[in-house]
Order: sequence, then C-alpha cells, then structure tokens
Amino acid sequence: MRCPLGDVNIACRVTDARILARMGAALDLDPQGPISQDTFILRGLHVARAALIKDRTRLRNRAQTQTMAVLKRQTKARLAQVVRQIAELDAEIAARIAQE
Repeated sequence: MRCPLGDVNIACRVTDARILARMGAALDLDPQGPISQDTFILRGLHVARAALIKDRTRLRNRAQTQTMAVLKRQTKARLAQVVRQIAELDAEIAARIAQE
C-alpha cells in the first residue's frame, strides 16, 4: 500500500508504527531479542557456502559445454578451488556448531 502523502513521509511512518503496535498487542506477541554473535556468524558462513554451491553448479555446467582445452583446464582448476573452499566452510561451520 502506497502512502497517500508520498513515499517517505513521517506521518505514514507514525501510522505504520501505530498499526504494528496494535497488532502486536492484539496478538500478544513477545518482542524478539537480537540474535547472538554466533548465530550471525553462522548465517554469514551459510550464505557464503550457498554462493559457492551456486558457483560449483555453474562451473560444472560450463565444463560440459566447453570445447577449448585452455578453457576446460581453467574451469577444472576453478572448480577444484571452489570445492576446497566449500570444504573449508563446512569445517568452520562444524567447528562453530561444536563449540555451542
């Protein structure tokens, strides 16, 4: 829903805050505390791992379609690097989970 007085309007923000406060009171919602530093770090490691998984998939698909030897060699080297990086992140994630 767009604010009738413009995109960035103090009156709309105040109205939104009031509506959210009423909803929280009506539903008897408990406020959420900030996430722990460990959770924040694990989330960052997970995002990095997901990006590497996407890279690995992309590289595997690219390797199947390449015909030039130099490009195949470079793709194979990059794929090996990504696999090592995924393993490194897996080890770090496992170590942090074991600490908890």
